[in-house]
Amino acid sequence: LVQKAAAWREVARRIAHEIKNPITPIKLSAQRLLRRFKTRFEDTDREVFEICIRTIIHQVDSLRNMVNEFSKFSQQPTIRLEEGNISDILFEVISLFRVSYADIEFKADGVEKVPTFLLDKDQINRVFVNLITNSVFALKGRPDPYIECFAQYDPAKHIVRVGIADNGCGIPHEVQSRV
Repeated sequence: LVQKAAAWREVARRIAHEIKNPITPIKLSAQRLLRRFKTRFEDTDREVFEICIRTIIHQVDSLRNMVNEFSKFSQQPTIRLEEGNISDILFEVISLFRVSYADIEFKADGVEKVPTFLLDKDQINRVFVNLITNSVFALKGRPDPYIECFAQYDPAKHIVRVGIADNGCGIPHEVQSRV
């Protein structure tokens, strides 16, 4: 499984590299066309020419952003461990979502203050944002939508359990084995 993941990361890295190669020359060529030939057209023709060139430039920038995101997949993120509290991170993420989704009830009664430990705050934050975002999408069109979060410390096992649940549509049965 580790070898498979490494192989896929290498494939992603190479694909991203091959896509990036022609992006800069395409954008530079479009910008050059705009500068050089813009004055050779009049009225509607000039407008169409500018719109087409600006569309090419915009789409190249969009493609570059997509390739950059794809490149990130090919890299193992660097783990930056520091003392932190997972409950605090969860509360911060819940607070952000409460502001953006006032129609959803966010229940955080089960979020206990847990001991601090070494963790990567950015990556834990990203996990919570992704999970709650998935919950928000699962709640579309549901009456009385809510997202319930909990964090509990089990001192006997020295572990923290975190849960995020919603009353949304759930994961389709045919997809569950891939989750």
